[in-house]
Amino acid sequence: MRKWWWVAAAAALAGCEKRPSRDPAAAPPPPRAPPPVVVAAPPDARHAANQLADRAYDEMMRLRGAEWEGVMAHDVGVLLKRALAADPGNAMARYTLACLQWSFGHEAKAAGRLESLRSEACPECLDVLDNLGRDPTCEWHPGLAKLRPDVAPPLTEAADRVARALAAGEPSGLDGVLAPDGEVAVTITCGGCVHGPSAVTHTRLRGAAAVRAFIVQRGSGTHTGDARFCRDGCCELRRPLPTHQAALLDRLCFTGGTPQLLSIDLTDG
Repeated sequence: MRKWWWVAAAAALAGCEKRPSRDPAAAPPPPRAPPPVVVAAPPDARHAANQLADRAYDEMMRLRGAEWEGVMAHDVGVLLKRALAADPGNAMARYTLACLQWSFGHEAKAAGRLESLRSEACPECLDVLDNLGRDPTCEWHPGLAKLRPDVAPPLTEAADRVARALAAGEPSGLDGVLAPDGEVAVTITCGGCVHGPSAVTHTRLRGAAAVRAFIVQRGSGTHTGDARFCRDGCCELRRPLPTHQAALLDRLCFTGGTPQLLSIDLTDG
């Protein structure tokens, strides 16, 4: 049965559904209503909603491939309900709810929720949609890729450039992302170490040349995550667990305006 949900969703998104012919003498259809105006939530409510949405998505990653029945009401669904009550326009919560609906076979509702994010075109809306086609937690239909933004938001694009450099161990392509005389804080957590002061190391790289040298020194092989979510100047890289990668990129933070790298958080196995 689920297969036919997927076919219907793909056909609708591709514009392939059959529309009835209209009588030329009939009155023209009423104009389409504009998308609803989303009122920004207060900072405290927005922060709480972000935390709840993050927990919901992490729970979905943890349970990927497991039996979903009963999970929605007690874990993911409850978290998302609380997140959207605090901040109805929260992009991460809406994306995760669409992912949950898709997992339960409600493809039409999920696609409509994603289309709503696309029509609003807020930076965080476009950022979450940029994960379509590469987020294995949701297993989106390929037809939904048309909702990805043509141009990623500046913060998203900057994070992708740094992630590619760390994955390849090659710092080319970072012009404009690294401030010539800026300072980048690097935090490296030892994933296999006993918890304590030695499990986390902090380094400050002064100047673009030092950052490039750090990337070359680490070499290739850093896993930069399958999905990436950016907001408030920072991008978090997500991956289904467990992973056997020796080096993981967890978080990148940037200045406002034209994004320039401020910090890198890594985990070494």
